[in-house]
Amino acid sequence: MKNYREPVPDRFFQEIVSNRLYKISSVLMRKADEYVRGDDKLYNFNRGSIALDQSREKYLMSLAMKHIQSTIDMVDDLERGMIHLEHHIEEKIGDIINYMILLEVSLKQRAHEEMSPMQEGI
Repeated sequence: MKNYREPVPDRFFQEIVSNRLYKISSVLMRKADEYVRGDDKLYNFNRGSIALDQSREKYLMSLAMKHIQSTIDMVDDLERGMIHLEHHIEEKIGDIINYMILLEVSLKQRAHEEMSPMQEGI
């Protein structure tokens, strides 16, 4: 397959960014309704990490890695001339972004709770 380096039109780029931002918000809010228990926004990830005896952050990364590997496979498929449907691309990329946002929440919560006053200035 040839290397594809056509310029990306501004409108096309803006539409994808706008749609992605909307999807991030709507999916994370909808999933929160499904997965939250009490006031714990990461309830299912806490429970999953306990069940597998690993940190919540490692658990989130393992879930994200499934989607990252699937996306790597999509890129590899391009070399074989296989193009994936847009909704498959959107799903995988969206899942990766959402897991990375949840990982950011988890890492920042841990940093906030575990940071000593001396570390704050670093």
